[in-house]
Amino acid sequence: MFKKIEQGKVLVISGVEEARVSFESTSIDPELENAEIIDLSVKRVELIQLGKEGLHCQDNIRVDLKIKFFIRVNRREEDILAVAQMVGCEKATDQDTLDDLFKFKFLGAVKIMLKRFNFTSLVDQLEEFKHMLIESIQADLNGYTLDDLSIGYLEQTPINFLDPNNIFDAEGLQKITAIRMYHKERTDSIYQEAFKVTENNVATKILELTGQLDAMIDFASINDLNQLEILKDGKKINLQSKAKENVTEITHAKLVYAQSSECDKNLYIIKPI
Repeated sequence: MFKKIEQGKVLVISGVEEARVSFESTSIDPELENAEIIDLSVKRVELIQLGKEGLHCQDNIRVDLKIKFFIRVNRREEDILAVAQMVGCEKATDQDTLDDLFKFKFLGAVKIMLKRFNFTSLVDQLEEFKHMLIESIQADLNGYTLDDLSIGYLEQTPINFLDPNNIFDAEGLQKITAIRMYHKERTDSIYQEAFKVTENNVATKILELTGQLDAMIDFASINDLNQLEILKDGKKINLQSKAKENVTEITHAKLVYAQSSECDKNLYIIKPI
């Protein structure tokens, strides 16, 4: 009997003799042998840890994350036979089977790896975190292999999900507060410097243009004097008006900044990689 298989699948043939694997269509003796198909295509196991299920970094700041792990049965005869013996050919790529086999294992690996990074270094070294995680998982998957993983979402867990009575969350809250205070003080300092520079620039410009007008008057004829005085007064009034507008805009910007600081709930957001 001729047994045909599609690309990306293999036959596991068992019978009176030792089980073997065929990577292409082949003939079998239906009275003595049994042939089952195993799918070698890539499958996905997704890990989602949000809110109270968020995980702690080294500095105990909790993070929400979504990670997709792309796995498949390894294309080696001994690995294919190991998977067939462990879960059976039919269930080898069943989603429920894969979740049961790997979700807890992947969760444990992510927890361990997060403890090597504080939150800010995790943000800065996300690609390194990914590669280290792949290496740690790849070591022993019982006939499966991890092709890649994708960190689709990673963000600081909102503080309303943290438990101040939990020693890890309490320490994380202290770190978050310290980081927010540092950035607020730094931003305030930069803003004050920018405010001073703007005020100084306005005053300097008024003096500069007033000086230019004074020079023009010194060289003007008697007949043009009244006209230049009118021009000079108009320029001064206009510059003073512009200066007031700048101060108003700066005051408004300061109010908007203060309001936005109060509304800020999270420290960082990370885009998918």
